[in-house]
Amino acid sequence: MPGATQTDLVGVCLAAGAGSRLMPLTLERPKVLCPVGGRPLLSWALDALVGVVEEVVVNVHHHPAMMLEYLSWAVDTERAGGGPTMQFWRSFHGQRHERPVVSSLRSLGSLVGAARSPDVSGMPAGTGAPSPTIQVVASVEGPDALGTAGALANLARHLDGRSVLAVNADSVFDADLADVVAAWDGERPLVAHGGRDGFRPGVPVVASITPWSAIEALPQSPSGLFGHLWRDAHAEGRLQSVQLDSPVLDCGTPASYLAANLALFGGATSVEVGQVDATGAGDIARDNPGDTVEPHEGVTRSVLWSGARVGPGERLDGAVRTSDGRTVLVRPVPSAPW
Repeated sequence: MPGATQTDLVGVCLAAGAGSRLMPLTLERPKVLCPVGGRPLLSWALDALVGVVEEVVVNVHHHPAMMLEYLSWAVDTERAGGGPTMQFWRSFHGQRHERPVVSSLRSLGSLVGAARSPDVSGMPAGTGAPSPTIQVVASVEGPDALGTAGALANLARHLDGRSVLAVNADSVFDADLADVVAAWDGERPLVAHGGRDGFRPGVPVVASITPWSAIEALPQSPSGLFGHLWRDAHAEGRLQSVQLDSPVLDCGTPASYLAANLALFGGATSVEVGQVDATGAGDIARDNPGDTVEPHEGVTRSVLWSGARVGPGERLDGAVRTSDGRTVLVRPVPSAPW
């Protein structure tokens, strides 16, 4: 039966990756909690699933304490599209990031969908209509991260016959996942992707639907969906490919991460919700994630994380300044990807 209802599908935010290509930023936070457009990447993925499915499972491995605290904050807070304060992030300063020893499943509560950020470089604004909710469950993976295929197999008992709508939580996209679900034929695995050349290795995958029959056959060990399902299904004509005619912002490297932020703010400096200590210019609080703020006359084309400090007379261009004071320079400074 084409398409699916909200109860037929469980949403999964794939958020357990190490983010090794984004180092050294991921020494401080997991990749999906690095801010893009003023808020953590993960919040974009969660909001995309609200109203499409009734439940979302977020898989967790790297920085588990921070991830679980963020998810707990998200279900308890009127987010309005933003993120935690700088005090939240600074509370993890100096902590060792222990990895989970065993796998576990935790129900965290109900998350209210946030309106999208105001229109910036083609990304649509929220309508102001009441937001639906979604139940959030954390799937803590240990002792190893299970990859995109192992993560779904690990959830088999919880899924109990339901199929999965999975979203990669490490990119920002402008696609309505309800349209993706409506396009599904109800039988084959589906991959929704960006790009102009059809499905192939390396294509930017936005979302996928894995039917229960395929989940049952996946290994409960570290493994990927491409190698264990998509490649053979594509070769045999059993993969439903949906090409999305909308922007997809990859954030896998410092250069692409900076480019994504610049795209969402029209080339201006992106400031995470919270406060930036711009010594000599006063502290600046960002109440609205769509605001464009130049916190210091010497800061251009950069990203400032919550709690980042900018000294008097300091100049930053094409840089990422983190909450803990790390500075990552990107050369050449990238242009916006669209």
